[in-house]
Amino acid sequence: MQKWQLGAGLAIVVLLIVFVGLNLNHKQPGINKPNPASAVATTTQQQTRIIDPNAAKFVGQANLKKYELIAVQNSNNVMDQVNAGESAFINKDFTDAIKFYKKAVQLQPKSAEYVTYLGNVYYRGLNQPQAAAPYYQKATQVNPTYAYGWANLAAVEATLGNMSGAKDTLQRGVKSVSPQDPMFSVMQKEISALH
Repeated sequence: MQKWQLGAGLAIVVLLIVFVGLNLNHKQPGINKPNPASAVATTTQQQTRIIDPNAAKFVGQANLKKYELIAVQNSNNVMDQVNAGESAFINKDFTDAIKFYKKAVQLQPKSAEYVTYLGNVYYRGLNQPQAAAPYYQKATQVNPTYAYGWANLAAVEATLGNMSGAKDTLQRGVKSVSPQDPMFSVMQKEISALH
């Protein structure tokens, strides 16, 4: 199997992982977890198709303006920042998505989830895997049990052609993630696929 095929396969698996995680309703206690990377998909005609029914409330310029206004008015409310970031991401306003997610991380620096969302803007929104990598690395440091940090970091490494780095990341991830986490078995399978 060619390196690029393996990298592309790993990236697809990570996207599927995100979709599975969303469908399993994987949430941190006390946090309403939107998942902008898996909330929408782009069809071949470049039309936005909603995958997560909860994401529909974020779609459209009117909703974007509404969530941004709420975030500006409540600048110390982390969920208002995350909601504005999600709406901006879904509406492909990546500059504002970065701004609001950075504010959420500033308000809650121990949230691996919010750091991961910031990485998602660079990786999935702007197609800048190298710029996304430090955010996913930080997510694994902030909360080593957060599987999506490890999975996204491995996907970025594979996208950049670093297959041994992707495998190493997944191996470190399975040592840190609970075996009960739905991502655990998926990460193990990816390690086997990288042999």
